[in-house]
Amino acid sequence: MLETHLGALLKRAGVRDAHRRAREIWLLSEGAISLMLVHGDRAYAAAAADAAKRLLRGSSR
Repeated sequence: MLETHLGALLKRAGVRDAHRRAREIWLLSEGAISLMLVHGDRAYAAAAADAAKRLLRGSSR
C-alpha cells in the first residue's frame, strides 16, 4: 500500500516509470531499515537516501 502511494506521488511529480521507481525506492528503504536493525548503524538510511536521489535524477520528464 505504501509503495503504491509513493508511486502515485512520484507520478504527480512528473517522474517517468513512477511505479517502478517507487518499488526501487521501497526496496532501498526496507533494506536500510533491516541493516540498521542488524548493525545498529543509522548511516544506512543516508546511503539509501543518496541512492534514491540518484534514481530520481534521471527520471524526471
